[in-house]
Amino acid sequence: MRLELKDLPPKMRQQALKIIAAEEWKKADHMRGPVTAAEPKRFDSKGEVEFYMGEVLPRLRSGEIVSCEEHPEFKLYDAAEFCGLKLGAIRYTADFKLTYKDGAVEIVEIKSKFVRRMQRDYPVRRRAFIEKYARPNGWKFREIITQGRK
Repeated sequence: MRLELKDLPPKMRQQALKIIAAEEWKKADHMRGPVTAAEPKRFDSKGEVEFYMGEVLPRLRSGEIVSCEEHPEFKLYDAAEFCGLKLGAIRYTADFKLTYKDGAVEIVEIKSKFVRRMQRDYPVRRRAFIEKYARPNGWKFREIITQGRK
């Protein structure tokens, strides 16, 4: 009988994911330079890298996650004009869109406390995204707040 990550209790699963992430990080260490040069904008923060290496990559390999889209963009409002004012299009860009093998979709947003405070329009864009896309489609939304400054 093969033991799967989903069979473990939550605390042990998190520990296992951290161990897997550390091993993956060590394996990828020799490639980090070329990958960074080839894909300079793949991840915007250390929190995104840690989330991808610790949670997404192991689940992609196990088949629990079918696809991972990085930085998907969702149009909230089209560009328009009102009373002579030009209103630009408004978009919401999440950090990850994860599709699980059961068909469930999860949107993940990773923000540091500092960036969250600095982006004053973020709560409004997040709410508009949830009401326009997440709630009607039955998607899950997860926000991870990190301690870092970037």
